[in-house]
Amino acid sequence: MEAELVGALPVGITLGAQVGVLISSVLVFARLPLVSLSANLLAVPVAGAVMLYVLPAGLPAGWIPTLAQLLMLPARFGTRWVNIIAMLGERIEPEPPWPWVGWGAVTTICVVVVAVGAGRGKNRALHGNTSPDR
Repeated sequence: MEAELVGALPVGITLGAQVGVLISSVLVFARLPLVSLSANLLAVPVAGAVMLYVLPAGLPAGWIPTLAQLLMLPARFGTRWVNIIAMLGERIEPEPPWPWVGWGAVTTICVVVVAVGAGRGKNRALHGNTSPDR
C-alpha cells in the first residue's frame, strides 16, 4: 500500500494547493490554468531545493563576494529550471473553454478515486486486513 502512496502524495499535495488558490486565481486572473498541475509537479521540488540551498549559501556569498558567483551557481540552475517550466506551461496552456473542461475531467477522476478508495476501506474494515504480508 505504501508504494501506491508514493506517487499519489505529490499529486494530492498539488491538487490541494490548486484548491487553495482556486478562488483567488479565478477572481484575479479569471482562470485556473490546467497546465499548473504538471508544471507544479515539475517545478516545486526544484524551487524548494533552491530555497533550502540559498538560505545558508547566501551568507558566505555575501561575506566573500569573490565566491558569490560560484556559491550561487546551483541556485541559478534551479531558478532557470523553474523559469523554463513556467514559460513552457504558458505556451502549452489551451485556450478557454478547454481548461474548464480539463478541470471537470480532473474533478471527475478525483471523485471516482476517492469513492473507490472509500469502498476499499469499508471492505477492509468488514473483512479485516487481507494482505499477503500478514
